[in-house]
Amino acid sequence: MTSTASIRWALFACLLILGCGQVAAYVFFRTQSVDFIARNHDATAEEYSHFHRLTLPARLRFGSGKSDMQYLGDGWHLPESDGVWSSGRDASVELDLQGPMTGVVLRLGVSLYGSPKSPNNRLRLSVNGKTVAWLPIAGQESGIDVPIPHDLINRGTLHLQLHVDHCESPLRERTGSDPRRLGVMLEWIDILRLDGNGATDAVSSLEKAK
Repeated sequence: MTSTASIRWALFACLLILGCGQVAAYVFFRTQSVDFIARNHDATAEEYSHFHRLTLPARLRFGSGKSDMQYLGDGWHLPESDGVWSSGRDASVELDLQGPMTGVVLRLGVSLYGSPKSPNNRLRLSVNGKTVAWLPIAGQESGIDVPIPHDLINRGTLHLQLHVDHCESPLRERTGSDPRRLGVMLEWIDILRLDGNGATDAVSSLEKAK
């Protein structure tokens, strides 16, 4: 191999290494940026929930003009009049409960995105890092009860993670005109104390408050 050819190969190798380094740096920056934004959204919601602790029974309502939107962490679109859609497969809610800690029941007013191309969707609900329910939901549901045992409630703090199997854009699927990716629509959450008949009494008081 001539010296000229050796120089060319050396330059090619340097350019290849430089290019790979730039790609790796871009991927790292993109990943870290997304993680930072997600952590910042969650931290903002955690701080709000800490200063706005909930006395049970409580109902949170989500949608345009609703102050309870501030309990939402990362992974949500802008709110609509009747609720808010998740923007990806994962979205979070931050809650802080006041008073003696017992088990609680979360009653969810949710619906999942579905279409002829994505007919089967499921919602996985995790609390403080542990999965508590897999929920196959068809269309809109007025109330899905999920009991949360006392040992999962960390000093009243609940980090809720809502994960869906499918989050798709109706426009991209050619099943609608909405260009956004849609996962789960959250309208409201009831938080009820799980202590014998207390949960039933709590439901009654919330129903009267509607």
